[in-house]
Amino acid sequence: MFLGLIAGFLNQAIEKLQTDLLIASFLLWRQISAEHTSSTHYGVWFSSITSSTTTSKQFCFLMKFLTSYVRHEPSWVLTAHKSNPPH
Repeated sequence: MFLGLIAGFLNQAIEKLQTDLLIASFLLWRQISAEHTSSTHYGVWFSSITSSTTTSKQFCFLMKFLTSYVRHEPSWVLTAHKSNPPH
C-alpha cells in the first residue's frame, strides 16, 4: 500500500519536477527501509529512480536534488547512492 503511494509520489515528482514530492518520496522510503528489513533495499529502490528519469531536464532535476541534500545524508544512504550511480 505505502510502496504504491511512494511510487506515485516519485513518478509525479520526476514528471512535473516537484521538489516537495521528491523529498516526501525519499523520506518515506528511507523510513520504511530503516524500520523494515523485509522491504526492498534502499539501493535497489534508488536504482529504479535513476532509470525512471527520461529527459535530461528530469535527470538534472534529480541531480540537483541529490547534491543539495548530500551533506545531510546518513552513511548508509550515501553508500547506496555510490553503489548505484545515476546513468
